[in-house]
Amino acid sequence: MTCFDTVRLQAERVVSTLRVLLSEPAMARRIDDPIDRAVKGFRFVWSQPFSHRAFQQIIGEFVEHVYRCGLPCPRILTSSQACDEAVAILERGYRNNENIEYDGALVAAAADPKHGIDQVLAGMSDIIKAQRREAYTAWAYARHIPPFDPGIRCAIAEVLRERCRTFLGAAWLECPSVLLASHIPALFDIDICTDRDVRQVAAHAFCHSL
Repeated sequence: MTCFDTVRLQAERVVSTLRVLLSEPAMARRIDDPIDRAVKGFRFVWSQPFSHRAFQQIIGEFVEHVYRCGLPCPRILTSSQACDEAVAILERGYRNNENIEYDGALVAAAADPKHGIDQVLAGMSDIIKAQRREAYTAWAYARHIPPFDPGIRCAIAEVLRERCRTFLGAAWLECPSVLLASHIPALFDIDICTDRDVRQVAAHAFCHSL
């Protein structure tokens, strides 16, 4: 077996490992399911009438509970830390129709306290899942793709190019592997997606990224 064959085999093993770690069933089992269980176990008492202070208390208690009970490595937060984190989560991406970010969540809860707070907590749960998935994906890439080995990185890019060639334009099929090596995460997003339409959208965005 030549040195090239050895590197190629190592690259194929890396891609195979990442496909298992980052598959949708694996991500759901590792990230979504524990968070969903924590959310279902969260209980709160809604005080009447509605107040900003009560809203902050509930979203803070929610984050404290989810971080303690729904993450692989529990995070223990004080009440103040949990409230700050809850506000930051809403600011990062809460969206429900025309209501966006923290102020939008507050408006939604105030407009319909009985159901609005449940919608806000559900939105926060989705944001936490997305954040955990992003962090886990970054860890998986850092753990399995050598950052300072251009040979293996180029080989990984070549493996992914072959797997994604149906969705890539001619320019990307012909470009040097050293250029592709800096786009491994984007290529892997295309490769691992099981929905053909989504893969085409991801590939289109990738092909027009430069």
